[in-house]
Amino acid sequence: MSRILILRLSSLGDIVQALPLAGTLEEAGHQVSWLLEDRFAGLGPLLRAGVLPMIWKRGWRGAWKLRGQGQNRFDLALDLQGNFKSAFLGRILGLKPIFGFARNELRESLAGMFRQERLPPSSSLHMAERGWELACFALGKTLPPLSPPPHLVPTPEMEKRLRAILVEKGISPSAPLYVLVAGALEDPRVWPLSQVLSLFSRLENPSLVLLGPREDALVLPPWVPCLRQRGSRGLEDLVALGAHLRKTGGKAIGHDGGAMHVLHATGASTLFLFGPQDPRRTGPRGGDVLVSKDDLPCRPCLKRQCALESGPICMEGITVEQVLAFLGAPRSFPKKKDSKEGVE
Repeated sequence: MSRILILRLSSLGDIVQALPLAGTLEEAGHQVSWLLEDRFAGLGPLLRAGVLPMIWKRGWRGAWKLRGQGQNRFDLALDLQGNFKSAFLGRILGLKPIFGFARNELRESLAGMFRQERLPPSSSLHMAERGWELACFALGKTLPPLSPPPHLVPTPEMEKRLRAILVEKGISPSAPLYVLVAGALEDPRVWPLSQVLSLFSRLENPSLVLLGPREDALVLPPWVPCLRQRGSRGLEDLVALGAHLRKTGGKAIGHDGGAMHVLHATGASTLFLFGPQDPRRTGPRGGDVLVSKDDLPCRPCLKRQCALESGPICMEGITVEQVLAFLGAPRSFPKKKDSKEGVE
């Protein structure tokens, strides 16, 4: 048995993509710990029982408080992040040895300044599979395949709270539910809000629009049931929602972002909509994917803001008709706008 520390501090979607590796390592008999940024500390209690979270309070003071805490505590560390931040904190913690990706595969070239045992260029493109290859390289043996969902499981109290939220919004807690994930307008990965609302109006099953903490400025029509992730309970509600979809046969539909990856990690059925990013790298393992057919020379793209003068147009290439056809859902007329259907 090895004592292993995973360095995957952020972002939410990338953290969730590494959960299968943590499960595989734990099932193989290893003791797994995980270094997370403080803004993702809420994930700690939701991780598998055997995975122990370490929390870094962002900033130099928080880093200084971690100095030396990894010495003699871990047998090895896996730097799944590959940027300056993760490499620097590995050094501050006093971790030896640290295993990381080849220099030409790092997220930030500055991370290559720090000494690590580096995996030769990976044969895999997907983030989760590259992490699995790194772990096999570090341990010197082939691990079992990556474990399937669920990787995040809500408590009974979280599930009870979600059922109360659904009832409050006029949604039966036992009926299959479509969850439509909306996002910040400036995010190039996001499906246009007009398309989200159009799809909502066309679906016959009960539907709910999900908004994250960055979407406070988005205002929806009063007849659209909406769940906003706010405060410390936002992540808990998201995990409970995913478990609810899994149990009732519902489905989540949305862009390649943290919320969708969390829902997928609960075992929920998902349909990811891809525009600028490459699903071969960040797509769900085993989930449904619908890719925009727009042939743009700038794709794939990892930029947080679109560099085109016209703004982000990748996701406009995915139509409501395409989504309905993919779902096999009836192509109904728009729903009647009824203010009693549910409000935010």
